[in-house]
Amino acid sequence: MNKLLITGGLGFIGTNLIQNLLKENEFNIVSVDNNFINVKPTIFQKRITTYFCDITDRKKLEYIFKKERPDIVVHLAAIHYIPYCISRPSETIMNNVIGTESVLNAAKKNNVLKVIFASSAAVYKPSDYKHKENDELKPLEIYGESKLFGEYILQRYSKETDIKSIALRLFNVYGDYETNPHLIPDLVKQIKDGKTKITLGNLEPKRDYIHVNDVVHAIQMLINFETKDEFQVYNVGTGIGTSVEKIAEYLEENCKNKLIFNSISKKKRKNDRMNLVADISKIKEELGWYPKINVKEGIAKLLESDNYFQQKNSD
Repeated sequence: MNKLLITGGLGFIGTNLIQNLLKENEFNIVSVDNNFINVKPTIFQKRITTYFCDITDRKKLEYIFKKERPDIVVHLAAIHYIPYCISRPSETIMNNVIGTESVLNAAKKNNVLKVIFASSAAVYKPSDYKHKENDELKPLEIYGESKLFGEYILQRYSKETDIKSIALRLFNVYGDYETNPHLIPDLVKQIKDGKTKITLGNLEPKRDYIHVNDVVHAIQMLINFETKDEFQVYNVGTGIGTSVEKIAEYLEENCKNKLIFNSISKKKRKNDRMNLVADISKIKEELGWYPKINVKEGIAKLLESDNYFQQKNSD
């Protein structure tokens, strides 16, 4: 049985990925996470090997890799809430760039076969059109820049070693076990807290909202995918743009109470793209992957869930 190491295993995507992998029982799973936000591990994560380690701690990370000898690495660990990244640029670079190099260095030293990296649609130059993988890369802020540098590091290691690497440019992921107050989880939390006057930012921007289950499915397919290229990039989205205003409508349709949405300046981003939507033809054609959950359905599921945010430890 192959061994799979997941960085950020206690995070949003990591938690969902581990739950799904354990159902299939195809891999021995190792999770590496610094538990930055002090979440309470789920019952699923108690069935795997977990190390509490910051990926910038090269010595400890190399020890873990040497001890566990993973065949495949899924690198999810990152700081990815854009307002946080903007307010703490040095911390963002340390985790998202230096940390990624540390992971690739440990992978190189321990003969890892494949690395799957969670990049971001934030690497693209703003456009009114759907983004293809070969579009111009010109991030607007430090989060996107840090992810683009991560891709460069991945590409360099793939050229210099036998590691096959894949960068997934994730669009706006939402679903259970979220760890940051992005748009959908923030609105859902306000509703779950019993509020009827809901605050939000700009109403016009369109985003490609992709359910975390569909993202996990893409990662699982790529874990088993035999790639011939040393480095590959795929967009992971739905190919459909949805405005913030439309998200608010979907939420109201699934609530018993009448909701009032107020756009406030505090929640408006200074440099906000008006459009960020994926062209997913490449991943469809090469992997046969396609999204199964539309955003209207996904929001309905989230409103019914008790796991819309990660539970935190009380101690």
